[in-house]
Amino acid sequence: MYKRILGFSVLLFLMACSSHKNGESSTPQADTIPQIHSMQSLDGCYRMVILKDTAFLSLSGINENYQGELWYKRFEKDANRGTVSLTKTGDYLTGWYNFESEGRASVREIKLKILNQQLAEGFGDVALYGDTVKFKYPQNLEYETKNAFVKTSCIP
Repeated sequence: MYKRILGFSVLLFLMACSSHKNGESSTPQADTIPQIHSMQSLDGCYRMVILKDTAFLSLSGINENYQGELWYKRFEKDANRGTVSLTKTGDYLTGWYNFESEGRASVREIKLKILNQQLAEGFGDVALYGDTVKFKYPQNLEYETKNAFVKTSCIP
């Protein structure tokens, strides 16, 4: 993240120097100023720990679409691991978690609330449709903000 900010700052500095040397006004035109988005990149790795349970999430995205891996390691229970496919809408990531647990493939709807460098997982009433679990009332989810996914370094 630091390298991106530094690179962007150098680019802005060079653009300003270049326009000043060419005799142009030192104030760039509004349409030539790159837009700076306050939202930080969601790309990277996240970890969530609740007592002896741990979850790990890795994300990479293009535009508003993110792909990655997610796995849950529950204390004295079967772990599950799979892939996520998410779409960013406002302050939320919504999509699907395709995973295997106990040798069985399953699909579960997933929703994460974006909180700075953290992602809070949403929980609520669900319904089972074949091998797919969907939220019954997605607008009424409760988010695990006390034990959110926290951005961390990626495990090789």
